[in-house]
Amino acid sequence: MTDLDDTLIPFGSPGVSDYARAAIHTLLDAGVRFGPVSGRPPQAMEWMFGDDPALYATGAFANGMIIYADGRHVRTIDIAPELVERAYEEVDLLEDVFFFRYDIGGDRGSTYITSRPESIEKHREQMPAVRYSTELGSGPFVKVGLHFMVNDPDYVVEVRDLLSARIPELLFFRPSTTVPAIDITPVGWGKGTAVLAVGKELGIAPEEIVVFGDSENDLDMFSAVPHSVAVANAIAEVRDAASSVIGDCRDEAVADALLEIAGASSAGRLPAFLCES
Repeated sequence: MTDLDDTLIPFGSPGVSDYARAAIHTLLDAGVRFGPVSGRPPQAMEWMFGDDPALYATGAFANGMIIYADGRHVRTIDIAPELVERAYEEVDLLEDVFFFRYDIGGDRGSTYITSRPESIEKHREQMPAVRYSTELGSGPFVKVGLHFMVNDPDYVVEVRDLLSARIPELLFFRPSTTVPAIDITPVGWGKGTAVLAVGKELGIAPEEIVVFGDSENDLDMFSAVPHSVAVANAIAEVRDAASSVIGDCRDEAVADALLEIAGASSAGRLPAFLCES
């Protein structure tokens, strides 16, 4: 199971490459299941995987809040509305930050929310296509987070740490080193819990699962299974936590690793990059 942005594909790419899609099919043909584990919602999978549903029939989306196994919806986890309201109230006091919620299962996409109309007008000049609101609205809340108007990594980290201290019932983390954003999940649920839930649903033991990642939101699944693989462009904390490190995502390192897993599985052995860990 693999993260997408800056792991399977370079962030900003138009989708999973032809080479990577072919590698996934080779893996599936070898009898090995594949699934994305992404902060992105299920709606994004269609364009990311070239409208090939077989490639995302199994997966954990919205940072593990939504789980599918072999095309079946297994579970969706909501965040308690009172915790979302507390987070929104804290964020609304900050400069150059929007709270956002994603319309899971609908066609509205992300809505950026602030009580200050002047902030909406200021931001609308930068991102005119985004939907804005001065009201948080009611639940269910599945994918929520923060978007920063200015890409200042130090400020993102400062806000993350501030909110983590003030609302310990929620996890605040950076889903990417490229995008100035923070995602939010409840404590006790994340990519790691979701990966284990997918494995249980499919009858696959934790030691039979390999996970790939690059960012903060991947650390949870790295601690959940024995075989965790960081791409070379991962943040230092992720590389240090990984049981193996492979090449850069821009060089199709994960696709190469998937092909190696397919070949090793057919031969009844571990892939070399896991043996070297």
